[in-house]
Amino acid sequence: MNSLKERYRQEMRQRHKEYSPEWIDSHSNYALGRLENDPLFVYANHIALYYPLAGEVNTIPLLECWKNSKALFLPLVSNMNLHLLPYFPGTKLVNGSFGTMHPEPIPHPIPTECIDLIIVPGLAFDRQGNRLGRGKGFYDRFLSKLSIPRIGLCFQYQLLEEVPFNKEDIPMDEIITDQETVCLI
Repeated sequence: MNSLKERYRQEMRQRHKEYSPEWIDSHSNYALGRLENDPLFVYANHIALYYPLAGEVNTIPLLECWKNSKALFLPLVSNMNLHLLPYFPGTKLVNGSFGTMHPEPIPHPIPTECIDLIIVPGLAFDRQGNRLGRGKGFYDRFLSKLSIPRIGLCFQYQLLEEVPFNKEDIPMDEIITDQETVCLI
């Protein structure tokens, strides 16, 4: 299974290279528009997002647009676990593990009970809600502790008919792309 997942990861990383930064930004805006109009997002007050890595849907405009009206949180990887940190207007972001950006760490991470919705990146998703991550298991371990709606955010080319998964992988409730929304709940 792991070799199959790794092959898919390599294929998706290769596909990412086919798209220009301009294409990423343009199609990110379509995906963000779909997300902003989704009822799960509209009615959520405390939302965990992500700061984009190369090739991921660019969530920076979403962070800037909603930082004054919704409580937003970004992940921090520490000791091989994912924690959430608040993102406020004027929050200084620092370099994190694996090329990520996150707010400066605070003494006590945000309790997960206060989160209404989590927006999750991935290398690929399938129409059954399965997600192919980067292979470290950070999101799956974190998501296994939550009982809130999970939205996978990606580009249409990342939505496959099937991705390899195992029992530790946590499926999404919805997947939003630049072209469609796949609702699984």
